[in-house]
Parts: sequence; structure tokens; C-alpha cells
Amino acid sequence: ASLSEGEHYHHSLGGNLALIKPLLRAYVDAARVGGELWVATLDEHGIVGVALWYGPETAFLATEEQREAGWNQVMAQLPEDRTRWWDSVRINIYSLQLSRTYTVHVARDGYHLWILATHPSHERRGVATTLVRAVEDI
Repeated sequence: ASLSEGEHYHHSLGGNLALIKPLLRAYVDAARVGGELWVATLDEHGIVGVALWYGPETAFLATEEQREAGWNQVMAQLPEDRTRWWDSVRINIYSLQLSRTYTVHVARDGYHLWILATHPSHERRGVATTLVRAVEDI
């Protein structure tokens, strides 16, 4: 069974579902400041897909400027146990995954996809594939 948006974020946001949109905005703004924000648009529909990438020598929330673009403000509204949980996920698990999955060269010089999303009305139409292939071409 799939989780609803609220159920997915309930635990990670300490039950404060009003923080879902600010959290998602913090992801986007962190990429805008220190990563790459790629969008897929269609004239008649506007934005139908988005990818948040971190390229060579960059990483999610690696700089204070990225964290100040919204992340710190969201974390300030969470109970301490949730901020510790986010730090664990963000720093420990992500770093461990990179070190186990990739060689040092790929982890340092490659692109890392943080978020890939397609509008539900455009799923299975090649939007996400196009966003990924564009970076593969780089």
C-alpha cells in the first residue's frame, strides 16, 4: 500500500504537516543556491517535472547558504529528536551510501540526483526519463 503525502511526512516532521510545503521548498531552494534545479515544461501545462541535482564538487546542504535558504527555518520548528533524525539521514546515511556505492572519483565528480518528480497527470510519458537523460549527456 502506498503512503499518502501526510503519512509519508508525519514521522519526519514530528507530526507538523504544515511543514510539508516549507520542507519541499527548502529542497528546491537548496538546489537553486548550491545545486541544479532542472524543470520540464509543456507550453499548454507549465511545469510537469522537476529534478534536483548536485553536480561535481557539490552536495545537498553542504553550505551554510544552502541551509539558510529554508532548511534551517524548517528544522527550527521541529522537536530536537526530529532534527537529530534529519541530521542522521542527511549526513550519515547519505555519506555512507555514497562511500559504499561509488568510487571516490564518481562521488566527487559525478552528478547526484536528490529529487525527481513528475506531475501525476504526466506520469509514464517520458518526463522523468528526459530529465535524467539530459544529465547523463553531460
